[in-house]
Amino acid sequence: MALNLSTGTGRGRRLSVYGHVGDGNVHFNVLAPEGIKASAFLEEVCTEVSPRIYDLVAKLDGSFSAEYGLGPDKLSLDQRFGDTVKRHLMGTIKDVLDPKMVMNPGKVVGNQICDPS
Repeated sequence: MALNLSTGTGRGRRLSVYGHVGDGNVHFNVLAPEGIKASAFLEEVCTEVSPRIYDLVAKLDGSFSAEYGLGPDKLSLDQRFGDTVKRHLMGTIKDVLDPKMVMNPGKVVGNQICDPS
C-alpha cells in the first residue's frame, strides 16, 4: 500500500522511519525537504502530512500512540486517532502526581494542556 506525501506544493519529503521488531511499532519522522527550514515545514506536516499517515494507520487497524508523552503539536491528532480511555487514564494519573501542573509544562497529558504561565 502506497502513501503519497505530496501536497499541493509538490515539494518532496524525506522520511526517517524505524521501529521495534518485537512489538511491530513503527516510528516515523517526516523531514523537511533540502533547503526548507524545519520550523517553516512543521505546520504543513501537522496539518497535511501526519493526518494522511494516521488515516492509513487506522485503515490498517494500527493505533496512534506516544511512548514518552505528547507535545502540543500532536493534540489534534490524538483527539482524532488516540484512545479515549488511555487519554482519560493519563489525565487521572497526571492529576494525582502533579495537581499544580508544574512538571513538564507546555506538554499535553490526558485532556489537559500544561500551561507554563
